[in-house]
Amino acid sequence: VVKLPSFEDESERIHEDFKVVWEKMKFGKLGFNELSKIPKNSYIEFFLEKHASRFEGGFRDLDKIAAMYFNYRILHYSKDEKTNEETEKLIVREIENDFFGISQYTSSAYDNVKTFVIEDGIKYKDMLDKFKWELSQWSIKHYGGVGAASKALDVDSKTIRNWRRGWANR
Repeated sequence: VVKLPSFEDESERIHEDFKVVWEKMKFGKLGFNELSKIPKNSYIEFFLEKHASRFEGGFRDLDKIAAMYFNYRILHYSKDEKTNEETEKLIVREIENDFFGISQYTSSAYDNVKTFVIEDGIKYKDMLDKFKWELSQWSIKHYGGVGAASKALDVDSKTIRNWRRGWANR
């Protein structure tokens, strides 16, 4: 087993690692001379340091951040426009919002996910009955009763009660 250090353990190297990732992307080959230069501002440095422990994907997260940064530069600047401090600050804010709000899935994002397990050797009708039973159990618990579950799922409360009885009576 090989264990690579995480950014949480090695956060002092994150700036150098980001530079390596940026260079690996070869943004300069896309024809955006000024915008393809590595960001040299305190905003991206502070962002990387502040959130180093949250980059659970390691270098994959830095890849995403570099790509987002470059794309936001294209969005906010003309092709060969010189970068400026105010726009770079805005770009880092947008990256922070989008990365942690949209791009990054952490293990806690799946804490409330309910999984239905499909088993070999079970016939369709039996599997469907089992699914309905699990859905009834979950919805009653989640919504706080048959009535609330019925309303939330847009299903008659008698139907939910029947689902509960269907699989349980086997």
